[in-house]
Amino acid sequence: MKKVLHVSTECFPAAKSGGLGDVVGALPIYQPQVDVKASVVIPYYDLPWFAQQKFKCKYKGVLRIDGDNINFEVLRLTSKVLEYPLYAVSLPGLFDRPSIYLADHGEGFGDEPKRNIGFQRAVVQWLTNKKQKFDIIHCHDHQSGLIPFFLKFVGEFERIRNIPTILTIHNAQYRGQFDWTDQYLLPEYDRNFNGWLDWDNCIHSLAAAVKLADRVTTVSPSYMDEITHSSGSLEYLFKSEATKCSGILNGIDTKAWDTRTDKFLDIPRKRQWAPFKSKNKELLCDKYNLNPEFPLISFIGRLAYEKGADLLADAVSRVCHTNKKVSFILLGSGDRQMEQN
Repeated sequence: MKKVLHVSTECFPAAKSGGLGDVVGALPIYQPQVDVKASVVIPYYDLPWFAQQKFKCKYKGVLRIDGDNINFEVLRLTSKVLEYPLYAVSLPGLFDRPSIYLADHGEGFGDEPKRNIGFQRAVVQWLTNKKQKFDIIHCHDHQSGLIPFFLKFVGEFERIRNIPTILTIHNAQYRGQFDWTDQYLLPEYDRNFNGWLDWDNCIHSLAAAVKLADRVTTVSPSYMDEITHSSGSLEYLFKSEATKCSGILNGIDTKAWDTRTDKFLDIPRKRQWAPFKSKNKELLCDKYNLNPEFPLISFIGRLAYEKGADLLADAVSRVCHTNKKVSFILLGSGDRQMEQN
């Protein structure tokens, strides 16, 4: 069996913000069916799930960044809650926070270059010193997009230089762009290779990954077509790398989200869909003091522009002004302005 390592900032149920977490959490469960043994490595967050689990340290390392030493550990999950090996990189001061991406004010933490680059450097350093190598490194989104560059051009990681890399793009709106003044965060390399990092006059993690990964995939064929023709400055890059790009349609983890066994449902489905839906709707409406006789329209997702969340407030207002009897229920977090609207 080929051994694949998924590198991501999300993995359900440990840490999830959206679809990225779902895919990275589910794909390793099913890959053994095609002779692939998958493992996952993510950052170690200060989230409830991590506090409830047991881990064992598998590697201790040091990152030298701008004259400072940053100690880190790679921990392996020992709790029997997942069907595949999960590793978590403990980077004190960078990821030990109660949120994956957003600070209390609803925006990023402000030190994304140091966080993202530190995580990727730690992962690749661990892999370089690991006795057993993986056959493929599967990078997910820009947060692991610099890894193909590290493997190819950083002397420190020469031992694993020939491991093939795959990039999967879940959301091309987030690109991991850093100013060249952040170059000091990168490991030592020949500056003649800066062109592989550069796009839009900055260090561009997503663009670098598209250039250097052996294969590039997206979460569906239509999304691959969409970003090829409507991704602004990246359109030319996707077109020029088209021979190694493809879209693979995401599936649903029918085991995790089986309506007959889902522990999050008040009333599991037995046979028929109609009574299952109506009874759960009644319980939901009772909990939030809604009239179960009214149509119920829901939105569950991240409050961000690319999700269309900026349209919600006006859409709800327009429906309300028609005097139609409708109930709305929204669940999500993100942009503070959208939350207030």
